[in-house]
Amino acid sequence: MVVLSINQLFALLLFGHALHVAEEALGRFWLVDFFGLPLFVAGNILLWVAALVLFLQVKRGPRWAFIVALVYVAFMALQGIGHNVGWAISGRYFGGFAGGFSGLFMFVVGVPLWLRLRRSLPARHATNAAF
Repeated sequence: MVVLSINQLFALLLFGHALHVAEEALGRFWLVDFFGLPLFVAGNILLWVAALVLFLQVKRGPRWAFIVALVYVAFMALQGIGHNVGWAISGRYFGGFAGGFSGLFMFVVGVPLWLRLRRSLPARHATNAAF
């Protein structure tokens, strides 16, 4: 059994996040039509960069970064499942709920990452990194 570190899992989730945005854009996820492709991509680049900064903060070890990361990881994992549920209910992938394939990847990576982050959450007054 291969056990990946928090750093490895987080890096994989960031990779999955980037793939997810590309899949949404190419499959015309309904928000692409709503916002337009340039604004959709720009907004998602900002979100991805924020997630990268969060990853770097988690590596440093402050408790707040772990808490925010738990929310981000849960959102990404649940979003991955949500795309597939929306696709199954609506029957529309293109122009509907594109993002399901990368969404499965984000779920598979996100669940163990969330569990590892939760288990490694620093104590309220801890100053050392959890790695």
